[in-house]
Amino acid sequence: LGVGVLNLVHIFNPRRVVIGGGVAQAGELLLEPVRRVVTSRAMPNFLADLEIVRGHLGDDAGLLGAVALVMRASS
Repeated sequence: LGVGVLNLVHIFNPRRVVIGGGVAQAGELLLEPVRRVVTSRAMPNFLADLEIVRGHLGDDAGLLGAVALVMRASS
């Protein structure tokens, strides 16, 4: 997961990466190793403002995203 996040950071250069869904239930047990991989391997310019955080929606993230998409399409 850390290498996957690293690749996304290098492609998109985001300010924040949010890990959500069921996997986010692991909290810091998952996030800390991901942060370690990213900070040890990323090009320094990509780390300046980067945050890797847990999503707050948990298992409902996909469902709420789908509802938001339907609501946007119908308006």
